[in-house]
Amino acid sequence: MKLEITKKDPANEVKVKLKHEVLLSPEFQALRNKIKYKTRYHVIFDEDKLIVNCIHQIKIMDAVPVSKIFIRLSKLDIASK
Repeated sequence: MKLEITKKDPANEVKVKLKHEVLLSPEFQALRNKIKYKTRYHVIFDEDKLIVNCIHQIKIMDAVPVSKIFIRLSKLDIASK
């Protein structure tokens, strides 16, 4: 498997502001409900390279401290007058 990344030309990029009122509109919700089950995602990656990179990152990461649990037993006598 191979991870493919396409580089985009920054000169052709356009900034688009998200309009929350459009996302909340009943029309958009109806459209989203209609197409959401048709959406598919496809990822191609090099499994061997992923494993090697994960092993390397685990080796160089900081140690995870051992959790400490303290238990204290007590006895309490309550006398009423």
